[in-house]
Amino acid sequence: MKPQLSLWSLLVVCYVFVPSKSEASTTTCAALSNQKQYLRSAECFRALAKKMKRGQTLSKFKQVRKGRYLRNGAWAYQKSAQRTNNSSAQAYRLEQAIFLLQSYIDEDLCGKAYRCKRIQKQIKTLRKRIKYIRMRIVTRRGMRARVTVKGYRYTRIFYSPPIKTRLVRPGRYSIFVKYRGLPTVTKRLALYKRRQNRTVSISFPPPIRRRRARPKRRVKPAKRPNTSAPPKKRTVRLARVKKRPNPP
Repeated sequence: MKPQLSLWSLLVVCYVFVPSKSEASTTTCAALSNQKQYLRSAECFRALAKKMKRGQTLSKFKQVRKGRYLRNGAWAYQKSAQRTNNSSAQAYRLEQAIFLLQSYIDEDLCGKAYRCKRIQKQIKTLRKRIKYIRMRIVTRRGMRARVTVKGYRYTRIFYSPPIKTRLVRPGRYSIFVKYRGLPTVTKRLALYKRRQNRTVSISFPPPIRRRRARPKRRVKPAKRPNTSAPPKKRTVRLARVKKRPNPP
């Protein structure tokens, strides 16, 4: 007589052979990486990690899984940066890799101290590859201004003063400074690091308010007085006619 499988045994078999939703998603992300679609793979791993809670609230098993998602996403971002010729896109993707690795440390997913040290060393190397630039926007003292900085997938809005120095990626930027009651001052520039610890200071004095000149009224020219002497009257002398005597 053949032994019959109980309902519990069937459930265990189904659990073992049917992949979970997270495992299927992990397979999809890995497949994108195998197809050399590294940017899509990085975004896929990042989305999986974002769905999970912070590392301290997860079980040990899920902490390991989330740590793997973050490390795989950082690796895929670095590979995608190597495959692009756009310097701005390359710096952005390396920065996203740093963000994932820093989250790996901040959420205490290393497990062991030597892993955290290795990740910190990797972050330091990536920062050197990006070559950050220190940008300092100088506005008029005593006048509050709204500053907007836009670059490749980069937008920051802040108020000045206080004047602060900010780290930005190399690339092209558009800077808009708005003083209250005055037109916006715009500057476009390309920032590229040429020497170590370089700080670029950009001055934004307030624009000069120009008043509209009122059109002048047309005034009729005054008639000039006739200062010339009047023409002299010519006197014509008539010849005298001798009177003839009357006949007798």
